[in-house]
Amino acid sequence: MTSVLYSAESLRMDCKWTHVDLVVIVDCSRRGLRFIPRLNDSVIKLDLSHNEIADVSGISLPKNLKFLDFSWNKFKALNGSSFAALTELRYLDISHCKLRDVEKGVFGELYNLQYLNISYNRELGFASLPNITFNLNQTKIASLDLDGINCATGIGTIIKLSLIHI
Repeated sequence: MTSVLYSAESLRMDCKWTHVDLVVIVDCSRRGLRFIPRLNDSVIKLDLSHNEIADVSGISLPKNLKFLDFSWNKFKALNGSSFAALTELRYLDISHCKLRDVEKGVFGELYNLQYLNISYNRELGFASLPNITFNLNQTKIASLDLDGINCATGIGTIIKLSLIHI
């Protein structure tokens, strides 16, 4: 069994780092990554979209992260520890992944969350909505995108507001 370690130097070559005042933005999109690289807590915006990441359980992400694009990856499940440490997170895009299971309340403790996109996870059904929306009313959520979620009669985009509990 081999493990992949990312040195700071290899990350600088593979990912695009941008520094604007005190804000650090890291773009690791379209790099074929299978694992989430370790980054320091100065990173505020992180783009991991269009990669091959299949596991987000027990991940270690920068605790000051405010923007996270995880779209177009291959993870199938989210549990309570997936994003628990990201108390500053405002924007989360996990659309177009392979999601099947979302543990109850996984987003409910992201108190600063304003935008959540979970669209086009074709194996995630409307039955998962109670888990997705549990305690979302405790966050600052302003936009919840659920386009292309499967329902018993096919792909659906219309949701009864009573199901969402926001």
